[in-house]
This record gives sequence, structure tokens and C-alpha cells, in this order.
Amino acid sequence: MLQPYLSLSCLEAINFLNKKRTRINIKNYSSHSVENIRNSLKNSMNRINKIYKNLEEDELEIDSQFSHEVKNQFLQKNNLYYNIGLYVNVKL
Repeated sequence: MLQPYLSLSCLEAINFLNKKRTRINIKNYSSHSVENIRNSLKNSMNRINKIYKNLEEDELEIDSQFSHEVKNQFLQKNNLYYNIGLYVNVKL
């Protein structure tokens, strides 16, 4: 996942050094253009963001279903159903 970022960073470093007229012996033999790398990176990030968005929506849906199953209205309105627990003060 880091490879497109690294390749863009290396290309920008080469361009920067060429602008400063620094002598470097680095040649870009890649068959991929900068535009192709950026487009593929953008597509990948869009897919990843879509997955995160779907997971977040599913989590909110499950959360709302669970909150509606809680019997006590006070707990539903204040979202306190996360803190429901069983506290035992007796040694077993």
C-alpha cells in the first residue's frame, strides 16, 4: 500500500534535484507515468474509504438495533446501555 506513495516521493525527489541542477545518476526506467500512479492510488483510496464507510454504517445500524432492544427508556435516551454490567461483591 505504501509503494505508490514511495514511487511518487522518489519521482518528486528526482525532479527537485534536476531543477536544482544537481548531478545525479538516477534514471527513471519505469513504464508507469505519474498520472497512472496517482489515478491508481486515488482509486485504491476510494475503495478503502468506501469499505470504511460501509463498516461505519453497519456499526451504527447494529448499535441502533441493540439500543432499541434495551427495555429501560432512560438507558435508551442517554446511550447508557454500554455501561450495563453485573457487579458482584461476593467472594466465590
